[in-house]
Amino acid sequence: MKTSIPRKPVWDPWEWTPKQLVNVCNTLLLLLITVMCGMVIYEVYDLDKRFISFIDTSIVAIDVNNVDFMNSDSSSYWRNVTKDITVYSAFYDSSFQYDSCLYIIGSSALNDIPTEDLRCLIKYQDGEIGLVNVSCTDVVGHTSKIFYCFTEKGVVPQQVALMSLIDTIPTQWVNVERISQSRNVDNINRNIVACVKPFVENLTSVKIVSAFIKYYEMIGLKHIYFYNYNASQEVVDFIGSLIDDGYSINLLQWNKDETTNANWHSVGSELVQDCSHRNLGEFSHILVVDIWDFIVPIKYDTLT
Repeated sequence: MKTSIPRKPVWDPWEWTPKQLVNVCNTLLLLLITVMCGMVIYEVYDLDKRFISFIDTSIVAIDVNNVDFMNSDSSSYWRNVTKDITVYSAFYDSSFQYDSCLYIIGSSALNDIPTEDLRCLIKYQDGEIGLVNVSCTDVVGHTSKIFYCFTEKGVVPQQVALMSLIDTIPTQWVNVERISQSRNVDNINRNIVACVKPFVENLTSVKIVSAFIKYYEMIGLKHIYFYNYNASQEVVDFIGSLIDDGYSINLLQWNKDETTNANWHSVGSELVQDCSHRNLGEFSHILVVDIWDFIVPIKYDTLT
C-alpha cells in the first residue's frame, strides 16, 4: 500500500485574521520609520504639560545627538533661527501655579510665525535635554516676538535653543536668565533702572559715558544696562573697569545694526522687552534713554 506524505499547507495571507494583519502592518510601519528617521527621541512626557511625546500625532523624529549645534558663546546676542527669525535672550519664570515657562526674546518681520515648524530644546542643569512645543506672541506695531516654551515644574533650565524643523541653520544655545519670583508689589525695589539704547553712532568718547553715569547716579538711578553695538574698545574697557570697581552696571552685546531701522529713534521694542524681563520683580520702573539723553526731573530733584 502506497503511503502519501501530507503536504504542508500553502501560506495564504488572506486567511489571516484582521488582528494578525494589523499587527504585521504596525510592525512594518515601525521598521519603516526606524529606517527613514534613524534614532528617535523616545522621551514620553505628560501631554497636559505641553511636552511632545512619541505618541503625539504632531511628533517629528529628531536625533538630538545629531542636531547641528554651532560652537559659539551662549550669552546674549542676536542669532539666527531661520532666515526670517532671530533670537536674543531667554528668561525662566517659575511663578505659574502648575507650569514653569521660558520666554525667548526674538525678532521677525513676519506677521504670522509658523510655530508648528519650531521646537524648543531645553538643557537642564543635570545635562538632560527636553523637546517642547513653541507658542509665539508679537508686540503690536513692532518686530518684537516673544516665544513661549513650557518646562517641567520645579526643574530649572540652564540653556535653551529655538530650532527650526525645516531650516538648516545651525542651532545655538542661549543661556537662561531667572526672573525674580518676588511679584509682590510691596517687595519690589521702588527704584528706576536705565536701559540705554545701543551705541549705534560709533561711540568713542569716554567723557560722554562718564558724564551720563555721574548724572543719572546723582538724580537717583540705581542700575544701568548698556547695550553695545558700535562703541570703541576704549569705551568698552572703561565701562568694564567701572563694573570691576563695583558700579551697578551691565554691558550687553547688541550685534544688530539699528541704523537702518526707520523707527529706531522711537525706541527699540526688542531692547525694551529684554531689559524689562531682566528687571521684572526687581525694580518698579525702567527708563529707556539714549546715551545722549539727560532727563531732568520737573517736580522733584531726583527720579526716586
